[in-house]
Amino acid sequence: MQKIFLIFLLFFTGCSKVTYKTANPHDEIHTQREIFFLYGLLGEVTVDVHKLCPHGASYIQQRITAVDAVIQMVTLMLVNPVTVEVRCNKKDAKASTYPVDSDFFTSTETVISSEVYND
Repeated sequence: MQKIFLIFLLFFTGCSKVTYKTANPHDEIHTQREIFFLYGLLGEVTVDVHKLCPHGASYIQQRITAVDAVIQMVTLMLVNPVTVEVRCNKKDAKASTYPVDSDFFTSTETVISSEVYND
């Protein structure tokens, strides 16, 4: 019975990541863990990118690390942590011509949300 339970937990838990990046060099790196609940269906977190990076962000990544996955398994998916990493543009770096959605990196905040959509 325990083996079936462990297989069940491993099957429904996994690592993933979403990354937005530019070719701009970075200097500061900010990493924080945000918490969602009930399979990630409940919770909303606002990451104020402008406050973290006044000169803009060159890299933003949301990921579920191995540690996050273990926390999910131990709590039976009631607690769902997500790790967010923001890398700031160097202050003296020239802007890149890398094709990217400029609104995303110049907005004052980025909302990381976990919601259910019914189409």
